[in-house]
Amino acid sequence: MWIYTLLEWIAATFVVVMLGLRWCYHERFCYFPTKQKGRYSTTPATYGFHYEDVSMVTKDGITLHGWWVPYERNSPVLVYSHGNAGNIESRAYEITCMSRVLHCNVLGYDYRGFGLSSPEQQPTHSGLRIDCETAVKFAKAKIENGEGTSLWMYGHSIGGGVAVDFVSTHQSEVSALILENTFISLQKMAMRILPSYIRFITPFAVQNTWRNSSLIKNIKTPTVIISGQVDDLIPKSDSEELYAKSGAERKEIIAVPNGNHIIDWMTDGNWVLEKVRQFIENSAHNPG
Repeated sequence: MWIYTLLEWIAATFVVVMLGLRWCYHERFCYFPTKQKGRYSTTPATYGFHYEDVSMVTKDGITLHGWWVPYERNSPVLVYSHGNAGNIESRAYEITCMSRVLHCNVLGYDYRGFGLSSPEQQPTHSGLRIDCETAVKFAKAKIENGEGTSLWMYGHSIGGGVAVDFVSTHQSEVSALILENTFISLQKMAMRILPSYIRFITPFAVQNTWRNSSLIKNIKTPTVIISGQVDDLIPKSDSEELYAKSGAERKEIIAVPNGNHIIDWMTDGNWVLEKVRQFIENSAHNPG
């Protein structure tokens, strides 16, 4: 009988250890920020665009850094939530593409712990939700001040989860939702990228946050999904599932034939965003 008692003790110990890891470290398994010391060397100005460095303070006292890239006062305001790893500097060119091709003002921002946004902080699921709400509050203030019209949300990868989460509870405030290479759920993505011999820890180490395939079912906001067809991190099937499950009557998926997880904005940015712009314009003219 002692062998069964030993096995039960080992199993119980394993569960306790895994739950402890989840409680203490699961956020560290999910976010890979690049912190910044001093000013960025690459900004929208590098590509000839005027921009403003902006600071935003969250309701829990965290200071976020962002870039406000103005287009025209009577143009929409796009809030851009970037993907995991890196920071806003590595997205400078695509932000300028968005402003130029989509004819919109752009607010790009770093989550807490990324770039210049309180780099001493650890990113968390709840924190990123607050950060997005703070960025939207800033964007809405611009609109109320006559520096923009409608609100658009754009999310890449994990930023797509941030955008979907926000829109799911603020649909009346958002005129368009744009997703780029976004996963169906964080747990399922972790199951794919972790080595096979440690995948069993996923349910314990990674909470099932950013449940995009569940939330998007109830989103009626016009939605366009950009899908890199050779994405080596998030397969195109995730974009296809999000498209199929979207509750929006007006929706479109744009397949980028050679697009990886980060599409080549120099090569594909113009035509991809032109399709996005046409979709949003058609949705505005034909809302039914």
